[in-house]
Amino acid sequence: MSKKKIIKILTINLDKGGAEKVVVSKINYFLKKSFICELYLLQNLIRYNLPKSPNFKIYNYYSSFKNKLTFFRDIFIHVKFLKKTFNSKDIVISHLNRANYINILSSMFLTKHKTIVVIHNHPNHYIHSYSFIKSYYKFIIHYLIQNILYRFANEVVTISNESKLFYKQYFNLDTNLIYNPIDLNFTKNSPQSYHFTENTNKRKIFLSVGRLSTRKNQIEILKTFLFIKKKR
Repeated sequence: MSKKKIIKILTINLDKGGAEKVVVSKINYFLKKSFICELYLLQNLIRYNLPKSPNFKIYNYYSSFKNKLTFFRDIFIHVKFLKKTFNSKDIVISHLNRANYINILSSMFLTKHKTIVVIHNHPNHYIHSYSFIKSYYKFIIHYLIQNILYRFANEVVTISNESKLFYKQYFNLDTNLIYNPIDLNFTKNSPQSYHFTENTNKRKIFLSVGRLSTRKNQIEILKTFLFIKKKR
């Protein structure tokens, strides 16, 4: 009887968010395909329902990340933590930038495992998320880190064509484009359902799905809507 393959996934936490939902969808998918799935969390924060299966295990190392001055120190601590759990035969899939950095660094200096990093945020999202000085400070720091580290990943995955083009143009880095999956069962089991009224008078509808925040930039959608309306 062949030994079951182990899928190892590394991410920051499972707070409410798009990347976190993708991680849960992947876990459910791999379990259905009879893999053993191990989830490594850098924060002890879980707000999604996780499957109850003997083939699924969670490992976490609590860290708040609230003190921004300890960002690099926290990365070093997490790399040491993962040394105990990863080995050279592993393939580790990480999601979100901090987890991606830790995945690559732990492989480079300690465990030599294969790394697959998934980039969920376009680098320009830092510019739209904070004050002017903080935005460009974060953009430059992460730009420099990614320009160095992501070249050492075995595979880099982007979730939008715009991100893929950005990394090719500014980093000269080839990435694999894989759009976020849709878990139909997750949608069916959602406690809330939303329906458009039938009487729309055949008007065109602009639909934005996501939380209201500066980072999501819904104001740009509204400006586009008004621009199109004026052009007609």
